[in-house]
Amino acid sequence: MQIGDFNCSFGGQRMGVRACVKCGFGEKTEEVWYQYKGLVPHDFRRSAVRNLVNAGVDTAAAMKITGHQTLHIFMRYNIISTGQLHEAMEKVTSKKKAVK
Repeated sequence: MQIGDFNCSFGGQRMGVRACVKCGFGEKTEEVWYQYKGLVPHDFRRSAVRNLVNAGVDTAAAMKITGHQTLHIFMRYNIISTGQLHEAMEKVTSKKKAVK
C-alpha cells in the first residue's frame, strides 16, 4: 500500500475522517461526516513528502512511496520552510565570500 492509496483503501474521505478520529488525530464537530477538525489523511501524505525529501531520499523513490505520478504535483507537496530558505541563502553567500 502506498501512502497515496490511504483514501482508496479506507473507502473514501468518510472512512479517512473516521480513522483519524479513532486514532485521536482530530474530532467531529457536528454529526455530518465532513464537520471535522484535525488532521486528515492528506496531511500525512504531505508530511511524508517533506520527511522523505529532508531525509535525502531520491525523488523517484519518494514519488513511488507517496504514489505521485508527476514531478509537478510531487513538488507542490514539498513545502519549503522559512528556515530552509535562510539555510539556502547562507550557503550561497558563504560560497561567494570564499571565492573572493
